[in-house]
Amino acid sequence: MRSPIFDKDNHRDPSTDRYVLESSKLLRVGMGPEIVAQKGAMVAYRGHLDFAHQGSNGFGNFLKKQFTGEGKNLMRVSGQGEAWLAIQAQEIFLMELENEGLTLNTDHVLAFDATLQYEPRMLGNAGLMSGGLFNLEIGGSGMVAVVSDGTP
Repeated sequence: MRSPIFDKDNHRDPSTDRYVLESSKLLRVGMGPEIVAQKGAMVAYRGHLDFAHQGSNGFGNFLKKQFTGEGKNLMRVSGQGEAWLAIQAQEIFLMELENEGLTLNTDHVLAFDATLQYEPRMLGNAGLMSGGLFNLEIGGSGMVAVVSDGTP
């Protein structure tokens, strides 16, 4: 396969780091260990990668995801190679968690290390039946790539 997108000269950062911003709106992830990414975020890939729907990690999380919608639009990416990820030309920001947690709206999650734990959480004092606010809580040690409609 030939395309200028794969030329070494077009890599913004020739780094061998796992997560590299090719631009403020395009992330290159070197595969090996699995990642979890937003469905539809894959722009291109090279190598032998598998893209699969991310399961619910247990019956309790299955019920939460069905009710809240948080975490339903995630896929697991595994294999060897590289994947380029982006979401609607939004700005990408990398955050490295060091045995800590982060709460995000799933729409703003681009990708994260599959070794991180995650689950939907209700925020605030609103009850489930009143349509409380739900987000995705991600925790542990590893990298998280988030997107925003500009600088947060």
